[in-house]
Formats: sequence, structure tokens, C-alpha cells
Amino acid sequence: MKPTKITLCPARTACPELAITDSGVTIDEDANTVRLSHAEWHELARLVAAVGLRQKAELIAAHTKRLR
Repeated sequence: MKPTKITLCPARTACPELAITDSGVTIDEDANTVRLSHAEWHELARLVAAVGLRQKAELIAAHTKRLR
């Protein structure tokens, strides 16, 4: 796997950076660093996506109630 670095915000300043390598994923923001295995990273991504979908569903439900 070719190592990849990704900045998590468009401004690209004071943002966490992901470094993805064969050995895992590192999330780094200044002095705050966490290292995850690929399995831990996939679980974190799954949970974040699930929360995002749940929030969208709650917004749609709230909006639908107002339309009734």
C-alpha cells in the first residue's frame, strides 16, 4: 500500500491529518496523536457514518412532522 496523507478540513490549517500506511492509520493534530489498526479505523468510520445517518433520519422525521 502506498502511504497516503489526508487533511480533514478544506482550510488545511489547524486540522487533523490522517496518515494511512500498511501498519495502520494515524490521526495527528499538533501534539494530539492517535494510532489505529486498520480494523479500528474501519470501526470508527462505521460508527461515524451510523451517527451521521441517524442524525439525517431524525432531521427528516422532525421536518415531516412539521409538514403534517
